[in-house]
Amino acid sequence: MKKLLIITASLLCSAAISADPSFLAASADEIIFPSGVSQSDFEHLLDFQENDIDMAEKKWGATAIGAFNADEVLCTGYYACTDVGLNARTDESSVFEWGEVSQTLIWVSAMQLREQGKLDLDRDIRDYLPDGFFKHLTYDEPVTMTELMNGTAGWQESSSRIWKKDEASVLSLADELRAAEPVQVYRPGEVPVDSLYSAAVAGYVIECAAGQDYCDYVHEHILEPLGMEHTSVGATHSDNPWVYEQRRKMKTYENGAALTDKGTCLNYLALYPSGSAVSTLSDLMTFSQALLDKDSPLFQSADTQAELFGATSYYGESDIPLCAHGLQCQEFAVRTYGHEGATAASRVKMLLDPESELGLVVMINQSDDDNHYFLDFPEWFFGTLSSQKYADSTSKETRLSRYYLPAELPRRGIFKSIAFFNAVRVENVQSIGSGAYQITYDAVDEYGLSDVNKESKKRLVDSVDFNAVDEGALLMGIKDYNDGTSVLSYAQLVNMPSHSGVLEPHYIAELCLLVVYLLLGVAAVYMMLIRRKLKKHNAYRPCRGSAVMIAGQTAWLVSVLVMITAYVVFVSSSSGVNRAVSAAIGISQMICMAVCGAASFAAVLGLLTEKHGICRYVISVLCNSAVISAIVCFEMYKFS
Repeated sequence: MKKLLIITASLLCSAAISADPSFLAASADEIIFPSGVSQSDFEHLLDFQENDIDMAEKKWGATAIGAFNADEVLCTGYYACTDVGLNARTDESSVFEWGEVSQTLIWVSAMQLREQGKLDLDRDIRDYLPDGFFKHLTYDEPVTMTELMNGTAGWQESSSRIWKKDEASVLSLADELRAAEPVQVYRPGEVPVDSLYSAAVAGYVIECAAGQDYCDYVHEHILEPLGMEHTSVGATHSDNPWVYEQRRKMKTYENGAALTDKGTCLNYLALYPSGSAVSTLSDLMTFSQALLDKDSPLFQSADTQAELFGATSYYGESDIPLCAHGLQCQEFAVRTYGHEGATAASRVKMLLDPESELGLVVMINQSDDDNHYFLDFPEWFFGTLSSQKYADSTSKETRLSRYYLPAELPRRGIFKSIAFFNAVRVENVQSIGSGAYQITYDAVDEYGLSDVNKESKKRLVDSVDFNAVDEGALLMGIKDYNDGTSVLSYAQLVNMPSHSGVLEPHYIAELCLLVVYLLLGVAAVYMMLIRRKLKKHNAYRPCRGSAVMIAGQTAWLVSVLVMITAYVVFVSSSSGVNRAVSAAIGISQMICMAVCGAASFAAVLGLLTEKHGICRYVISVLCNSAVISAIVCFEMYKFS
């Protein structure tokens, strides 16, 4: 009987295997992602994230996530709602704004035109543009397409009104570029700036080199060959009626103490090639797969596809790439290429590993990035950058006492002071050679394995075979140029692309001046109140030139209020400021500076002619001089 049962069981197993050959192969052929997490475990992570009670305490906006290789989509997940009020669940028809990920379409177009002999990546772009197109170039050095890809064309980000509410107000790309042209503050080839303006210029170069409207070119040479029927590229989304309607159904949320509905946040980017693409998850994955595919229909030769991933800029003088023909390089356990994008309505990550031909896309309809899928899953897919990957026996701790101002913030004009509130201080780092450095952190703690407040995350990580190393690393590079410019490239946070900064050697002195300037604005209010109280009790005694000096004190307050207002408008508004507002700010600061100058002159006369109240005159001269110095130092008088 026992022998009969064994034979029967064997026959049943053989029949099952014959009927479904994948029965044995399921576990043996399962894809293991670079993080060490298997495909099935990754799907478990997705389900866990959605259903775990502790995680669910912080709700998130609509989320679409997909993992894939060059040949197939491995897994996808759609979570939460595109419109909570209507309980409209996220699904395959949900669309998201790509933001700066749209720029990858520019760089692919550039590589296509290079392949066709229509575009030289190392030729001055002015050879392709109408004569006299740029009006504010500071340097004579040529600006090339490669520099536009690296973000090193030298322009600071435009503070003009490049986001618009009215569809009809969006002009042609050429006209919008002329209207928004910022000053060229850096020498070409030195400082990388993730600039919407630079990328849009590259889009216009494509337009001129191809002899075809940029939007039409992308549709004909990228979207249509790939069958991307649910993607819009144009500024107003009118180039795809289906996307046009779907985008207007999508709400935007912000994850704070509670999920906040911010409406549709429907804005139109006038410099549209640099951030206006909108699509479904499926279409973005299709495009991403085409970039990984060695037989990509996007290029005539596999060599062009391979060249796309060739490094064009590096951390310091090392061989660790920052950028590869417009694709941002991001270090995990493996090196990834792609981009991250953000608008007022959405955030998107596209990360590709050409070695394993694996990729990940995450799309959310949040204005912030407080979303577990968006923050955690890239590292759970690609793994953690170990502190030992680039360190060796020659690596050593280095102390650098330097302050760098973020390169993406204004360097010239009335918004210059904004950068001083966001300076990056470089202190203790580990040198890994050739101007490259790293900062290490406790990766175990990062994943919540020792934090009782992250018990849910601990259970999540423990549930899969995730290879979180004990010590992770964030990279940075420093490159010094002969003209005195020192550039810092740094990975600001885990999972975030690199940023750049420019050395400010007199930062402490300038910051002190800025603080004194702000305090004088506050002091002016107290002086007004004290003077009012003294007058009320008939105790106020005016001195020679007091009226002019009082006007100077009022100018302190007005100048500070104008500067703070400008700061709030620039930082809080996604639409920027128009020329009229910029001029009004600059002229008001000029008037304040003139009034402070007159007050200083009156105080000097008082010092020379009066024997009493000398202290008052000295203080007036010093304070008015400080305000004038701040206005000049931070260029508050210059129009943007």
